Amino acid sequence: MLSLDVSISTYKPEGIFRVEKMLAPLTPREDVRYIVSWQEHENTPVPESLLQRKDTEIFRFEGRGLSNNRNNALDHCQGDIILIADDDLQYYPDFAEKIIDSFESNPLIDLATFKVDYENPKKYPVQDCTLNLPFPKNYFGSSVEISFRREKFKTLRFWGKMGLGNPDLSCGEDELFLISAIKRNFNCRFINKTIAKHPESTTGDCVAEGVLRGQGYIICLIYPWSSFLRIPIKAFRVSKNKNSKFLNNLKHLLEGAIKSIKKKKEIPENCRW
Repeated sequence: MLSLDVSISTYKPEGIFRVEKMLAPLTPREDVRYIVSWQEHENTPVPESLLQRKDTEIFRFEGRGLSNNRNNALDHCQGDIILIADDDLQYYPDFAEKIIDSFESNPLIDLATFKVDYENPKKYPVQDCTLNLPFPKNYFGSSVEISFRREKFKTLRFWGKMGLGNPDLSCGEDELFLISAIKRNFNCRFINKTIAKHPESTTGDCVAEGVLRGQGYIICLIYPWSSFLRIPIKAFRVSKNKNSKFLNNLKHLLEGAIKSIKKKKEIPENCRW
Protein backbone atom coordinates (compact mmCIF):
# COMPACT_ATOMS: atom_id res chain seq x y z
CA MET A 1 0.00 0.00 0.00
CA LEU A 2 1.27 3.48 -0.86
CA SER A 3 2.10 6.04 1.80
CA LEU A 4 1.31 9.77 1.66
CA ASP A 5 3.31 12.74 2.96
CA VAL A 6 1.47 16.06 3.19
CA SER A 7 4.10 18.77 2.61
CA ILE A 8 2.95 21.85 4.57
CA SER A 9 4.55 25.30 4.26
CA THR A 10 3.95 27.87 6.99
CA TYR A 11 5.59 31.06 8.23
CA LYS A 12 5.71 33.44 11.21
CA PRO A 13 4.88 32.45 14.81
CA GLU A 14 1.13 32.40 14.15
CA GLY A 15 1.64 29.99 11.23
CA ILE A 16 2.28 27.00 13.46
CA PHE A 17 -1.05 27.61 15.21
CA ARG A 18 -2.79 27.56 11.82
CA VAL A 19 -1.16 24.18 11.21
CA GLU A 20 -2.34 23.01 14.64
CA LYS A 21 -5.91 24.02 13.81
CA MET A 22 -5.72 22.42 10.36
CA LEU A 23 -4.50 19.05 11.64
CA ALA A 24 -6.70 18.86 14.76
CA PRO A 25 -9.75 17.29 13.01
CA LEU A 26 -7.66 14.75 11.07
CA THR A 27 -7.56 11.23 12.48
CA PRO A 28 -4.00 9.80 12.40
CA ARG A 29 -3.35 7.06 9.85
CA GLU A 30 -0.30 4.82 9.62
CA ASP A 31 0.10 5.60 5.92
CA VAL A 32 -0.11 9.43 6.22
CA ARG A 33 2.49 11.85 7.60
CA TYR A 34 2.52 15.66 7.84
CA ILE A 35 5.85 17.35 7.06
CA VAL A 36 5.91 21.02 8.13
CA SER A 37 8.49 23.59 6.99
CA TRP A 38 8.31 26.64 9.28
CA GLN A 39 9.72 29.96 8.08
CA GLU A 40 10.26 33.12 10.19
CA HIS A 41 9.42 31.12 13.32
CA GLU A 42 11.19 33.52 15.73
CA ASN A 43 12.03 30.55 17.96
CA THR A 44 8.37 30.19 18.93
CA PRO A 45 7.70 26.94 20.86
CA VAL A 46 5.80 24.24 19.00
CA PRO A 47 2.27 23.68 20.40
CA GLU A 48 2.09 20.65 22.65
CA SER A 49 -0.68 19.07 20.59
CA LEU A 50 1.64 18.95 17.54
CA LEU A 51 4.53 17.55 19.58
CA GLN A 52 2.27 14.70 20.68
CA ARG A 53 1.31 13.77 17.13
CA LYS A 54 3.44 10.85 15.94
CA ASP A 55 2.38 11.54 12.35
CA THR A 56 3.80 15.10 12.27
CA GLU A 57 7.36 16.40 11.83
CA ILE A 58 8.26 20.09 12.01
CA PHE A 59 11.40 21.57 10.47
CA ARG A 60 12.37 25.18 11.15
CA PHE A 61 13.63 26.90 8.00
CA GLU A 62 15.80 30.01 7.85
CA GLY A 63 15.42 30.71 4.11
CA ARG A 64 13.01 33.19 2.54
CA GLY A 65 10.25 32.91 -0.06
CA LEU A 66 7.35 30.46 -0.32
CA SER A 67 8.96 28.38 -3.08
CA ASN A 68 12.12 27.83 -1.01
CA ASN A 69 9.92 26.91 1.95
CA ARG A 70 8.07 24.36 -0.18
CA ASN A 71 11.36 22.90 -1.37
CA ASN A 72 12.57 22.50 2.21
CA ALA A 73 9.44 20.55 3.09
CA LEU A 74 9.81 18.39 -0.01
CA ASP A 75 13.42 17.60 0.89
CA HIS A 76 12.23 16.07 4.18
CA CYS A 77 9.44 13.95 2.68
CA GLN A 78 9.84 10.17 2.52
CA GLY A 79 6.39 8.94 1.49
CA ASP A 80 5.55 7.27 -1.80
CA ILE A 81 3.24 10.17 -2.69
CA ILE A 82 3.62 13.84 -1.78
CA LEU A 83 0.74 16.32 -1.53
CA ILE A 84 1.57 20.04 -1.54
CA ALA A 85 -0.23 22.00 1.20
CA ASP A 86 -0.64 25.44 2.75
CA ASP A 87 -1.34 26.01 6.43
CA ASP A 88 -4.96 27.19 6.13
CA LEU A 89 -6.69 24.31 4.36
CA GLN A 90 -9.62 22.31 5.67
CA TYR A 91 -9.11 18.74 4.49
CA TYR A 92 -12.17 16.57 4.02
CA PRO A 93 -12.12 13.34 6.10
CA ASP A 94 -11.54 11.10 3.08
CA PHE A 95 -8.88 13.25 1.35
CA ALA A 96 -6.00 10.81 1.92
CA GLU A 97 -8.06 7.84 0.76
CA LYS A 98 -9.00 9.67 -2.46
CA ILE A 99 -5.37 10.49 -3.26
CA ILE A 100 -3.87 7.11 -2.38
CA ASP A 101 -6.62 5.19 -4.18
CA SER A 102 -6.16 7.35 -7.29
CA PHE A 103 -2.46 6.52 -7.51
CA GLU A 104 -2.91 2.85 -6.65
CA SER A 105 -5.61 2.37 -9.28
CA ASN A 106 -3.60 4.32 -11.88
CA PRO A 107 -0.01 3.04 -11.55
CA LEU A 108 1.17 4.96 -14.63
CA ILE A 109 0.28 8.38 -13.18
CA ASP A 110 3.28 10.42 -12.04
CA LEU A 111 1.43 13.57 -10.97
CA ALA A 112 -2.24 14.19 -10.20
CA THR A 113 -4.11 17.39 -9.48
CA PHE A 114 -7.34 17.36 -7.49
CA LYS A 115 -10.16 19.81 -6.76
CA VAL A 116 -10.32 22.28 -3.88
CA ASP A 117 -13.33 24.35 -2.83
CA TYR A 118 -12.25 28.01 -2.90
CA GLU A 119 -13.90 31.15 -1.55
CA ASN A 120 -14.12 32.32 -5.17
CA PRO A 121 -15.20 29.19 -7.10
CA LYS A 122 -12.69 27.93 -9.64
CA LYS A 123 -13.35 26.28 -12.99
CA TYR A 124 -12.19 22.68 -13.38
CA PRO A 125 -12.50 20.12 -16.18
CA VAL A 126 -15.79 18.24 -15.91
CA GLN A 127 -14.07 14.83 -15.79
CA ASP A 128 -10.70 13.16 -15.33
CA CYS A 129 -8.28 14.09 -18.09
CA THR A 130 -4.62 14.11 -19.08
CA LEU A 131 -2.82 17.40 -18.43
CA ASN A 132 -0.93 18.68 -21.45
CA LEU A 133 -0.02 22.12 -22.78
CA PRO A 134 -2.01 24.18 -23.16
CA PHE A 135 -3.99 23.34 -20.02
CA PRO A 136 -7.71 22.51 -20.35
CA LYS A 137 -9.81 25.60 -21.10
CA ASN A 138 -10.03 28.08 -18.20
CA TYR A 139 -7.98 25.76 -15.94
CA PHE A 140 -4.79 26.68 -14.11
CA GLY A 141 -3.30 24.37 -11.50
CA SER A 142 -2.71 25.55 -7.94
CA SER A 143 0.01 24.16 -5.71
CA VAL A 144 -2.38 22.87 -3.02
CA GLU A 145 -4.07 20.68 -5.66
CA ILE A 146 -0.84 18.95 -6.72
CA SER A 147 0.29 15.48 -5.66
CA PHE A 148 3.00 13.31 -7.18
CA ARG A 149 5.16 10.22 -6.78
CA ARG A 150 8.23 11.21 -4.78
CA GLU A 151 10.68 8.91 -6.59
CA LYS A 152 9.75 10.41 -9.97
CA PHE A 153 10.27 13.99 -8.78
CA LYS A 154 13.70 13.76 -7.21
CA THR A 155 15.07 16.31 -9.70
CA LEU A 156 12.18 18.80 -9.87
CA ARG A 157 11.58 21.63 -7.39
CA PHE A 158 9.81 24.99 -7.17
CA TRP A 159 11.73 28.00 -8.50
CA GLY A 160 12.95 30.11 -5.59
CA LYS A 161 12.65 33.38 -7.54
CA MET A 162 8.93 32.92 -8.18
CA GLY A 163 6.07 32.94 -5.69
CA LEU A 164 5.14 34.79 -2.50
CA GLY A 165 8.10 36.55 -0.91
CA ASN A 166 9.44 37.61 -4.32
CA PRO A 167 8.18 41.09 -5.25
CA ASP A 168 9.26 40.68 -8.89
CA LEU A 169 7.29 37.48 -9.68
CA SER A 170 4.89 36.90 -6.79
CA CYS A 171 2.93 34.00 -8.27
CA GLY A 172 3.11 31.34 -10.97
CA GLU A 173 5.45 28.89 -9.24
CA ASP A 174 2.76 26.21 -9.15
CA GLU A 175 2.03 26.50 -12.88
CA LEU A 176 5.77 26.47 -13.66
CA PHE A 177 6.08 23.25 -11.63
CA LEU A 178 3.25 21.67 -13.63
CA ILE A 179 4.61 22.93 -16.96
CA SER A 180 8.03 21.48 -16.13
CA ALA A 181 6.53 18.11 -15.20
CA ILE A 182 4.55 17.98 -18.45
CA LYS A 183 7.55 18.99 -20.56
CA ARG A 184 9.62 16.28 -18.89
CA ASN A 185 7.04 13.84 -20.29
CA PHE A 186 5.74 12.89 -16.85
CA ASN A 187 2.26 11.38 -16.92
CA CYS A 188 0.12 14.16 -15.41
CA ARG A 189 -3.64 13.91 -14.88
CA PHE A 190 -6.48 15.90 -13.40
CA ILE A 191 -8.63 13.79 -11.06
CA ASN A 192 -12.21 14.94 -10.58
CA LYS A 193 -12.26 14.49 -6.78
CA THR A 194 -12.44 17.23 -4.14
CA ILE A 195 -9.98 16.89 -1.27
CA ALA A 196 -10.14 20.16 0.69
CA LYS A 197 -11.64 23.58 1.28
CA HIS A 198 -9.58 26.79 1.04
CA PRO A 199 -11.57 29.38 3.02
CA GLU A 200 -9.28 32.35 2.39
CA SER A 201 -8.64 34.31 -0.82
CA THR A 202 -5.69 33.13 -2.93
CA THR A 203 -2.68 34.99 -4.33
CA GLY A 204 -4.06 34.83 -7.85
CA ASP A 205 -7.13 36.79 -6.78
CA CYS A 206 -5.22 40.03 -6.14
CA VAL A 207 -3.84 42.61 -8.57
CA ALA A 208 -0.48 43.37 -6.98
CA GLU A 209 2.27 44.21 -9.47
CA GLY A 210 4.29 41.07 -8.73
CA VAL A 211 1.22 38.85 -9.10
CA LEU A 212 0.41 40.33 -12.50
CA ARG A 213 4.03 39.94 -13.62
CA GLY A 214 3.96 36.30 -12.54
CA GLN A 215 0.74 35.73 -14.47
CA GLY A 216 2.19 37.38 -17.58
CA TYR A 217 5.27 35.17 -17.27
CA ILE A 218 3.18 32.00 -17.16
CA ILE A 219 0.84 33.06 -19.98
CA CYS A 220 3.86 33.52 -22.21
CA LEU A 221 5.21 30.07 -21.30
CA ILE A 222 1.93 28.27 -21.97
CA TYR A 223 0.84 30.26 -25.03
CA PRO A 224 4.05 31.48 -26.71
CA TRP A 225 2.34 32.27 -30.03
CA SER A 226 -0.94 33.74 -28.83
CA SER A 227 0.19 35.49 -25.65
CA PHE A 228 0.18 38.86 -27.44
CA LEU A 229 -3.60 38.47 -27.70
CA ARG A 230 -4.22 36.77 -24.39
CA ILE A 231 -2.38 39.32 -22.24
CA PRO A 232 -4.57 42.32 -23.23
CA ILE A 233 -7.67 40.16 -22.69
CA LYS A 234 -6.33 39.17 -19.26
CA ALA A 235 -5.66 42.83 -18.43
CA PHE A 236 -9.21 43.77 -19.42
CA ARG A 237 -10.77 40.97 -17.36
CA VAL A 238 -8.70 41.88 -14.30
CA SER A 239 -9.64 45.57 -14.62
CA LYS A 240 -13.31 44.65 -14.92
CA ASN A 241 -13.41 42.08 -12.11
CA LYS A 242 -11.10 43.90 -9.66
CA ASN A 243 -12.05 47.48 -10.52
CA SER A 244 -8.43 48.30 -11.42
CA LYS A 245 -6.84 50.27 -14.26
CA PHE A 246 -6.51 48.41 -17.57
CA LEU A 247 -3.26 50.10 -18.68
CA ASN A 248 -1.63 49.49 -15.32
CA ASN A 249 -2.59 45.81 -15.43
CA LEU A 250 -1.39 45.51 -19.02
CA LYS A 251 1.95 47.09 -18.16
CA HIS A 252 2.76 44.59 -15.41
CA LEU A 253 1.49 41.58 -17.37
CA LEU A 254 3.73 42.59 -20.28
CA GLU A 255 6.69 43.02 -17.92
CA GLY A 256 6.25 39.42 -16.84
CA ALA A 257 5.90 38.21 -20.42
CA ILE A 258 9.11 39.99 -21.43
CA LYS A 259 10.95 38.41 -18.49
CA SER A 260 9.73 35.01 -19.66
CA ILE A 261 11.21 35.60 -23.12
CA LYS A 262 14.48 37.22 -22.06
CA LYS A 263 15.33 35.40 -18.85
CA LYS A 264 14.01 31.87 -19.27
CA LYS A 265 17.56 30.53 -19.00
CA GLU A 266 17.90 31.88 -15.46
CA ILE A 267 15.54 29.17 -14.21
CA PRO A 268 17.80 26.43 -12.74
CA GLU A 269 17.65 22.95 -14.25
CA ASN A 270 15.96 21.41 -11.21
CA CYS A 271 13.06 23.87 -11.60
CA ARG A 272 12.36 23.40 -15.31
CA TRP A 273 12.37 20.87 -18.15
